[in-house]
Amino acid sequence: MKSVFLFYFLPVAFCHAGEGRQVVKIVKENADCAHAVYVTDSVVFCPDSPRGAGNILEIKDNAADDPLHFEMEHNTVWYKYVVPENGQLTFDLVPEDANDDYDFMLYKWEGGDLGAKIMTKQAEPLRSCISRNDESIKGMTGLKTDCELPNYIHSGKGGSYVRHLDVSKGDVYYLLVDNVYANGNGHTLRFHMKAVAPGELYVGKMIPFEHITFKDSDDEFKKGSEKDLDSLYRFLVQHPNLKVEIQGHTNVTGSNHPVRIHGKPPYTSFQLSQRRAVVIAEYLIKRGIAAERIRTRGYGSTRKKVEHPKTIRENIMNVRAEVMIISLDYKPASGN
Repeated sequence: MKSVFLFYFLPVAFCHAGEGRQVVKIVKENADCAHAVYVTDSVVFCPDSPRGAGNILEIKDNAADDPLHFEMEHNTVWYKYVVPENGQLTFDLVPEDANDDYDFMLYKWEGGDLGAKIMTKQAEPLRSCISRNDESIKGMTGLKTDCELPNYIHSGKGGSYVRHLDVSKGDVYYLLVDNVYANGNGHTLRFHMKAVAPGELYVGKMIPFEHITFKDSDDEFKKGSEKDLDSLYRFLVQHPNLKVEIQGHTNVTGSNHPVRIHGKPPYTSFQLSQRRAVVIAEYLIKRGIAAERIRTRGYGSTRKKVEHPKTIRENIMNVRAEVMIISLDYKPASGN
């Protein structure tokens, strides 16, 4: 991986390279987004645990069961990472002491003052893992290349890793790391990039068809979906060795909230999202795509693009279908 270097104005962490890694001794201000530690290598070693929440409390007053956010900051440090190439981003956060409970939230910088946007709830993390530390894996946490993993894990018992991110060269991400325990020990961050060429197809790649939309609280297509449905069909015809997962999503708050559709039994959010995936698959199969090439899965409202939608457009962004590549080497069964 190519390293990226940046000169800082104080106050910043004291950094130096050593044995192929960036060694960071954090200062109080690094607990604030505006003074994030700039990552210059794929391995970052922080020998000391964060101490306190800095000068600005950016994360506070969140519900205990909020799947995206810490309730509040405890002992935090921010890291700033600039993506060096197109591909899949993962990382491992490795505590020096497995008893320490490190959580994280990962944000994408979209311009402006990210810290201020976080405080006013205008920016949401793309990934977060707030679960209890797992001593069986020495308290490690992070992002992992596994399409089955969720984007967020809330507090309490749960997995230690969330799903990787597809990223582009030059993207800027801010990682907030929090040690629940005071007087803890340090940690190591190991960033991993799986390079992907522009246009390359790979397992886990999301193929967005943003105009396949559905009537509100229904599994019927909205007018205008035909163009993207046809594009999806032609994409699968042009790539006969692909297998895909059709993913359905809803905007319903609460996975078991009943959704009532005229003339049909009430659905839960998950059931409705599954139905939306199924009707897309049925459309493709009727046009001649082999059923064995298609898997359907409903995610309910667990993977919203906008967690707290405030406009009609933001609501529509959540009521969507997505296509994920799950195999590059499909071959028809013998005799087909």
